Amino acid sequence: MEPTIEELRREAYKSPVGRLQFDIFMWRFNPPTYPDWVGLVEDAVQFEVRLMAERRHDLHDLDEDALSAILNISLQSLNLDASAKFVNGNTDVTIQYNAYKWLGEAKFGSDVAKLYKGYLQLTSRYATGMDGQSAGGMLIYCPHGSAKVALAAWRAALEAELPECNARDGKVELTFRSEDECEATGAKLDIVHIALPLYHKPLEATKKLSAEAIEAARSERKKVRNSVPNDS
Repeated sequence: MEPTIEELRREAYKSPVGRLQFDIFMWRFNPPTYPDWVGLVEDAVQFEVRLMAERRHDLHDLDEDALSAILNISLQSLNLDASAKFVNGNTDVTIQYNAYKWLGEAKFGSDVAKLYKGYLQLTSRYATGMDGQSAGGMLIYCPHGSAKVALAAWRAALEAELPECNARDGKVELTFRSEDECEATGAKLDIVHIALPLYHKPLEATKKLSAEAIEAARSERKKVRNSVPNDS
């Protein structure tokens, strides 16, 4: 007896990657609305971001193009059409499905001025503002320090420069969302800002336990040993 779609769904949903692959596969039978498609695309990006964070020891010294290439290849493994493409300019990440598009611009998070330049590229150069093409993301690579600090600094700069951007917390950590307007069409652009934590500086080989801490351990060990009654 052949398994039902619901049985296949339950089996696929036992893992995050299985859920994503199953839902993407089902698009050919039940095409998604643009908002539903964007939601799944962003879930897929977040999934790959988590995997990249788990390999930051291999990735922290790569440049923006290499990191974006890895992200695109990873998204392709989920059966998404993802690559660097020319859309009014050279985008870092373009994910598309039929006429739908999600555009991503990548920058290192250490310079908010460069981030703002990338943001303007995304919103005023690449974005078409056409139906099914009004969502995208800022991908903020953070190999030089805390991703939380970099994202907070970028959000503060964006809100100061564009108070009308309606910046608000994202649905997962290390993200926030904002809005802009495509001047070519007047359409509202929905932007997610995603920080990728890539800082990697292990301390176990260079940072030693202080003499004070060692002495505290010795004193506590002696105190506890002396408090234990003898068995005589």
